[in-house]
Amino acid sequence: MPKQNTPEEHEEPPEKLSAKERSERVNLGLAISGALLEPGESRSFQEIALYCDCSKQAIEQLYRRAIRKAHRSMVRLGHKELDDMFDTNKDAE
Repeated sequence: MPKQNTPEEHEEPPEKLSAKERSERVNLGLAISGALLEPGESRSFQEIALYCDCSKQAIEQLYRRAIRKAHRSMVRLGHKELDDMFDTNKDAE
């Protein structure tokens, strides 16, 4: 797993990234994290955040957004029996 740098380990100030660059970095981190998982393994939000070079809160927000998007798609396709599975009012673990 990647090592998390502490502020004193940075020789230079953190780089300023555009929204597109941040998104690309998160997508790359998610791909790498997923590729390194063994079958049946999972990662915590904190572990994923380390791969993506972002905060745990950013990963939680992405997770909630993805769940809401999946829920809307399932309802639109008429799969209302899955409402409990996609309860968007529950907090992420």
